[in-house]
Amino acid sequence: VLCCVAMFWFALPLLLYVLVLVWITFRTARVETQADQDYFLGGRGFGPVLAFVSVLATETSVATVLVFPQAGFNGGLKLLWLVAGFIAGRILVAWLYLDRLYDEHRLSIYDTVTNGDGPSRRALSAFYLLAKFVSSGVRFYLGGVALAALFPGSALFWILVMAIVAGAYSLAGGLRAVIWTDQLQGGMIVLMGLALLGLLFAGLPAGEFVMPALFDTNAAWTNATFSPVFFLGGLVLSIGSHGADQDMLQRILAVRSRGEARRALILSGFGAAFVILLYAFLGHLLALSQLEGVGAREPLVDYIRLLDQPFLTGAFAVLLFAAAMSTLDSVLHSTGAVWKSVLDSRLSGRYFSLLSLVILVGFAGAFTLSEGRDYLGLALGSMNYVNGGLIGVFTLFSFGRRIDFRAVVAALVTGFVVTLFLNVGFEAAPGWTYITIASAAAATLAAWPFSRRVT
Repeated sequence: VLCCVAMFWFALPLLLYVLVLVWITFRTARVETQADQDYFLGGRGFGPVLAFVSVLATETSVATVLVFPQAGFNGGLKLLWLVAGFIAGRILVAWLYLDRLYDEHRLSIYDTVTNGDGPSRRALSAFYLLAKFVSSGVRFYLGGVALAALFPGSALFWILVMAIVAGAYSLAGGLRAVIWTDQLQGGMIVLMGLALLGLLFAGLPAGEFVMPALFDTNAAWTNATFSPVFFLGGLVLSIGSHGADQDMLQRILAVRSRGEARRALILSGFGAAFVILLYAFLGHLLALSQLEGVGAREPLVDYIRLLDQPFLTGAFAVLLFAAAMSTLDSVLHSTGAVWKSVLDSRLSGRYFSLLSLVILVGFAGAFTLSEGRDYLGLALGSMNYVNGGLIGVFTLFSFGRRIDFRAVVAALVTGFVVTLFLNVGFEAAPGWTYITIASAAAATLAAWPFSRRVT
């Protein structure tokens, strides 16, 4: 009897989550073939709050739930300077980059920035798609690994489960379904974090609380976590992730007016900072608690196992599932739009989102064949090789310059070469923050002579 009761409480959060997903699917599904404006942008009829929560849910992947508690466990809240850079970067994008992208928007932002020029659009899109499938495939794989660590079934099994569920609602309802589902997933991420925060504070012995470190006092200026450099790295990275990436910008461009889109983008910076610091603070509290069985590698997962409370374990499973799904469903639509733009097809956008789903399952499944590698580093590194070039192209475009094929090639090749050289050309590679800043600056300068002022 006790076993049945425990199973009921464990399964209840997951059942409620699935029921809400089914309800959203039926509410947003379209039987007829949707026009691109509706399928990929929801008719550009969303308010800023819906878009803000959707961006927040999308960028909070399984890696966020697992990695930031680890960072807090080992180093307090030194990430504060990184997230401050995120906020500053998104404010910069909202005021300097968004206007032309919003007003001149085509099917994909790479179509927009190249003004529909075929060779330029295809080159820019191809670089983006390759890096995005690698980085998102890793995050998809990490979600499967996390679920397999807590529940029966292999990582590949959970990858297929997530693919089926995400495909069901996102392909049926387009971006409208994705954004409404993100409201549920974003809420789960925040509420679960706050609930765990309350539990940890309640269980902390009296007088044991110590304020977390806010600075890396041992870091030399050459270190990636040196606070001013950490801030600048976060700022430049935000230009790449929220000013030159179809994934995040798609829901911002779906907002009904440019002013509200700007507001949603700025809010997303503060929202992301709150979530990152919340989960890092959970890691700090776990370090202070000194609980037996809670290690530095996966402190939050260890803590959930240690509590052994069926309802909480089930809710945490939903959190992991939601974090993985919010990343997956977003990538389907962002890359689907890019595929359709590149191929100039009249087919429904659903076919291209389905193509992206198959490719992502293939990448994630391939990673299960050689587990144990630094896949998180691969996820971040793969985008780093194209971020510099993308930032260069979008910076020139946003400051009123026309981008042609030569400018695209100059930016992408320079960003790639600089990143590669800094990663492998030294015995001790510079920190990622320095690499991000250097590649973006070099790519912008390289593309400048090949761009011309729009008259």
